[in-house]
Amino acid sequence: MTAVIHAASGDVDPEFRLPTHGLEAAAARLALAQARGRQAHASLLTGPAHAGKRRLARWLAQAMLCLHPSAGEPCGACRSCRLVFAGQHPDLMVAASPLKVDSTRQLLADLALLPLESPRRVALLADIDQATPGAANSLLKTLEEPPSRAVLILTASQPERVLSTIRSRCRIISVRPPGAVIVAELLTRLQDVPPDAAMALGRRSGGRLDWALAELEDPAREQERIEGLLLLERLLTAPRSERLRSAPEIARRTDALDALLEGWIGWWRDLLLWRSGLPDAVVNRERSVSLATFAEALSPAAILSMLSLTEDALRRLRANAAPQLVLETLILEMPS
Repeated sequence: MTAVIHAASGDVDPEFRLPTHGLEAAAARLALAQARGRQAHASLLTGPAHAGKRRLARWLAQAMLCLHPSAGEPCGACRSCRLVFAGQHPDLMVAASPLKVDSTRQLLADLALLPLESPRRVALLADIDQATPGAANSLLKTLEEPPSRAVLILTASQPERVLSTIRSRCRIISVRPPGAVIVAELLTRLQDVPPDAAMALGRRSGGRLDWALAELEDPAREQERIEGLLLLERLLTAPRSERLRSAPEIARRTDALDALLEGWIGWWRDLLLWRSGLPDAVVNRERSVSLATFAEALSPAAILSMLSLTEDALRRLRANAAPQLVLETLILEMPS
């Protein structure tokens, strides 16, 4: 895999450099289908949040619209490739996430029009697992009778939440994170992050490059992560009544809840590693003193239970469950 998406200026944006981003297997499969003329009218890219699904979806769109593709890969330099990179290609439509019924219907109506510059029109629909029921049903109608010159590229972090009738009409491509070591190498080589800091960030990201890049772009995320861990530690030492009073306030942080619970999941995993005699493997090393204290106080069974409950809480939040109810349930289950 050697394809690179170029900016209009001719510079290469490392975010779109696929060969070293752990997306080689998925990209190779898509390129082979494209080269053989067997590209599905709808593809569903699945994998963990921030694993690179949207980057891969845009790369695939670029390959489909490229004026000079090679072996199913985009050239990265033609007018079409540059327009895709800039988000200005007239035959590429990108849906806002989460998908809602009115905007989805309009996008699908536009998709049915004849292409303006390319042999086909392409629609990118991210996070289809978070779509409203009306939007999902509108999409299903299009998938059942797709326009002849249209291709849909969908992404989902929780494919089990996508209608089975939608999944059955898509070619499903699994996208796997590249891993902490590869992410660390990329951050050092492409972003000039010192090796130790890059490795720490690679571990915190769970090996997901997009997650690591987002934290680099927004340094406040690191402080929010630390504050989230301090909050968890305070809750574990607080009386149940105080914990319960905290739930509504935490639930109001709607934009930060996903990252908060991801941080808590990492903390529980670290605690399990520490309890298992593997302190060098923990991610949140700045919390080593607290981890040692809690590891001594809690049993492996209690830690595993909280890890499972927190992962389930995150899944429920991503499925649009009521945040306060999810948090109240989780907080009340915390060991004293």
